[in-house]
Amino acid sequence: MQEKQQAAGQSHTPQYPAISALLYFEAAARSGSFTAGARAMNLSQSAFSRQIQSLQVQTGQTLFKRARQRLQMTDAGAKC
Repeated sequence: MQEKQQAAGQSHTPQYPAISALLYFEAAARSGSFTAGARAMNLSQSAFSRQIQSLQVQTGQTLFKRARQRLQMTDAGAKC
């Protein structure tokens, strides 16, 4: 069975997010904005947004929603 999964490109080892992605997530959650989070992490806003988007793709969850020019965590984001 394991050989079939490996042949199909699957593995039993879970893929965890990079520590940097989790730090960016925390910065966005604390600041309530991608711009302020990016500034706190010394990144451009576009690079920061791409990292958050990548984390959302990796987890398969929407982690933030925009509400009146401020970020709000979704239920999935709050569980992270």
